[in-house]
Amino acid sequence: LVILVDFSDEAATLSKDEVDAWLNTKGYTKNGLTGSIRDYFLGQSNNLVDYQNEVHGYYRAKQPKSYYDGGSGYARADELWSEVIAAMDGEIDFSLFDNDKDGKTDAISLLYAGDEGTFGVGLWPHAASSRDKKDGVTLNRYMMTALHAKPTNYVFAHESGHMLFGWPDLYGVGDYCIMANRGADTNPVGINDVFRVDQGWVDVVDIDQSTNASYTTAPDGAPYRYLNPAKSGEYFLWSNVQPTQEWVSLKGGGILLWHFDHSIAGNSPPAMLELAVVQGGGSRILSETNWPSPGSAATDFFYKGNNSELGASTKPSSAWNNGSASGLRIYDISANGAQMTFSVGTGPLPDGGIVLLDA
Repeated sequence: LVILVDFSDEAATLSKDEVDAWLNTKGYTKNGLTGSIRDYFLGQSNNLVDYQNEVHGYYRAKQPKSYYDGGSGYARADELWSEVIAAMDGEIDFSLFDNDKDGKTDAISLLYAGDEGTFGVGLWPHAASSRDKKDGVTLNRYMMTALHAKPTNYVFAHESGHMLFGWPDLYGVGDYCIMANRGADTNPVGINDVFRVDQGWVDVVDIDQSTNASYTTAPDGAPYRYLNPAKSGEYFLWSNVQPTQEWVSLKGGGILLWHFDHSIAGNSPPAMLELAVVQGGGSRILSETNWPSPGSAATDFFYKGNNSELGASTKPSSAWNNGSASGLRIYDISANGAQMTFSVGTGPLPDGGIVLLDA
């Protein structure tokens, strides 16, 4: 559900039909976009998530926008939320937006005319939860963000990540996820493969200490994962990421390696991160730096000519976060390209150097 709001001091400049087209039309190319919000999630989920929004409004708020943009924290945004829901109750049957019939709505987006205002205050884009009940359902998760003068995809997709999937803000990972830096408002980067695997949107190839094999990897192919057998929720995951399509803004390509540790609460540089990029160049500049910079660099990736091996004694190393040896060794990583090869393990490869292709 999307509800449009404007104000006496900030009238709507986009029609309801224009907003509907931006959110829902397959192949949308207006306003410099290379796809709609629906296109973005279809692409990132390999057609498993068809995210369509029913648009209502405009509702004219009781107070000018300058009022809701003030106050302390999000208090006046909460006030606007309650006002809008009460006013629109007669027009909207909220029970229709409980898709899984668990008594809670799944996604309500409040889009307001104009720009965003001040970080962390008033109407600044954010996702939240509500205990309001209408039409027999709890209006559970919602988000609000600005419409601007023309549609852009980053903030709507980012806040939808919070609202729909519970993804956190990823400070300290540069430009490598929609939940991280705001690198490109119009056509933002994709969703990292740790989240995509967790949602079941891509297959994953599991590697363990007994594996001795060579593999090929191509963009958007199955990532590879190495689990910590002694600690549930910690693992390395890697895949071939190239600066094409949604990743065109990246300043390099190759094997992008993630270290996930669910025992860490969130991503707050310079502290150790729950989800971190293991930078091929050996630095920790990404994980020690909050947004908006740095963004991306060719040296963040693993490839022949930058760093072609990860192991116990390399820099960076394959140690777990407690400093213990993981046993993971990735070596003979090829030159950067649309199809890359690498080997894993500490023992001999099978006769003939068998190459296993991505699923």
